[in-house]
Amino acid sequence: MADNDNENKCPLCGKQAAEGDNFCKDCQEIAQNAYPEELLTRQEIDEILEDEGEELVEVVSEESEAVTVADPPQQESFSQSNKKWLVFLGIGIGLLIAVGAFSSYNFIQRKSADETETAYWHKSIEENTPLSYSKYLVQYPDGKYVVEAETKIRVLRENERKEWEELRNSNNVDALFRFMTDHPETPYTREIRHAIDSLSWITTTKENTAAAYLAYIENVKLGRYTGEYEELAQQKYDYLSQLKKVEGEDLTAVKTVLTKLFKSLSETDAKDLVKVTGDSIHRFYSSQNKASRAIIDSLKAHRKSDKIKTVVYAYIPDSIEVIKDNKGIYFITAPVSEEITFNDRKKKKERASYTINMEMNDKKQVKVLYKAGSK
Repeated sequence: MADNDNENKCPLCGKQAAEGDNFCKDCQEIAQNAYPEELLTRQEIDEILEDEGEELVEVVSEESEAVTVADPPQQESFSQSNKKWLVFLGIGIGLLIAVGAFSSYNFIQRKSADETETAYWHKSIEENTPLSYSKYLVQYPDGKYVVEAETKIRVLRENERKEWEELRNSNNVDALFRFMTDHPETPYTREIRHAIDSLSWITTTKENTAAAYLAYIENVKLGRYTGEYEELAQQKYDYLSQLKKVEGEDLTAVKTVLTKLFKSLSETDAKDLVKVTGDSIHRFYSSQNKASRAIIDSLKAHRKSDKIKTVVYAYIPDSIEVIKDNKGIYFITAPVSEEITFNDRKKKKERASYTINMEMNDKKQVKVLYKAGSK
């Protein structure tokens, strides 16, 4: 009974099979599909099942190993997927950071540019000249202060024009220099420099000294004067710089001539005047090339018409300055006093003091006599 029971057990799962069936109800379909019943005996089935069991163990083992080996690739695939996601995430974050940094950089750059322009504009305002505003317009043609800069230039130029109109007829060289300093790059530069040069030359010729002509030449070299008279100034300087101060016996002889000159003029003595001047004088005050006797006649007529009794001329010998050039011409500067007495005793005496410039030739004859400062 027991053997019979063992013979009716299902070889696949060990369950009780129905009598006459090789497999239990659950395994019947599997067995029929895999092994045709008519080809198998019980023993063969047992052998096949034994063999199949070993193969099944091997297959299961291989599959287990396969699963064990296959699992890591699945994990690796998952890890790679995660890495890709992380990479994309990192790239996205990086892009966001880059965009933010770029925006911040642009903002900083714009802010820095604005601050630089503002500082430049404030510098222009501090100088407050057409040139400073023009520099701003060149630097920032599309800047924030373009309109204001153009307006300021127009206003300053108009004020400059009005100031120049008031100054253009002035004889004040210092005022002209100040105008050029206050208005650099003024459109009136050429006209102003010409005026400065001319006025300076007039002053130089009035002084008529080597030092004055040298000063004019030096100012031309420094660019202060245009130098229209530079060549003439150089000639004057070369000549006057050769002048020597008269001293000793030569100076005493000059003083003697001057004493006789002023005595003859005071006494209107034509004969004595001719002795110290020769027959004529190149310049006597405003008269040119006038005969010495004619000068005395003119003095007499003037005194008669003005009812002048006497005119006394005197000079201080110790105060005169005498120099001599290489041609023997004497240049004399002498302070002179003049006292006039009228025929009418009730009329007070008139006194005057002034400086006389004179020139003597190499024979010590007075050829030029005029008041210092007169043309």
